[in-house]
Amino acid sequence: MLVEAEDLANLFFADDPFTHQATQPRTLCGASTVIPTLEDGHHAITSAIVQIDPSSPPTWARSTKRVYRLGKPTGPAQMTIHKLAESKGVAPWRRADPKELEEYAHLTGHPLESIDRVEHLLLILHRSGYLSREEAVKLHVAYCREIKA
Repeated sequence: MLVEAEDLANLFFADDPFTHQATQPRTLCGASTVIPTLEDGHHAITSAIVQIDPSSPPTWARSTKRVYRLGKPTGPAQMTIHKLAESKGVAPWRRADPKELEEYAHLTGHPLESIDRVEHLLLILHRSGYLSREEAVKLHVAYCREIKA
């Protein structure tokens, strides 16, 4: 029973082909939700996975520290954005302000009323010179396809 479970959405195995290196033992990582010590959307990595739901797709996993309810797997564009942000030490510490929304709309050609954490990371990576406009737009388009799927 998952009464004690914390939600952790958008998980994938950390030794997924989109990551830079395999981890031993197996862990899960992704964007967290409803974890009291983390802001929603924060990139998180679990402790070692000791059991996983045998159904397909799995709906839960047990680590050495807690049980997680699994959400939609993270797509390659989102993982690329998270990994680049992590490698460069980039993280948004607040919600995007109106000026940043305008800047994101100018960058991508898509005006939005708000942007999520991944889109904010993309904007910061571009603004900091880690992504060209072309790279940022390609990642934006791929990310939009992932979240609509």
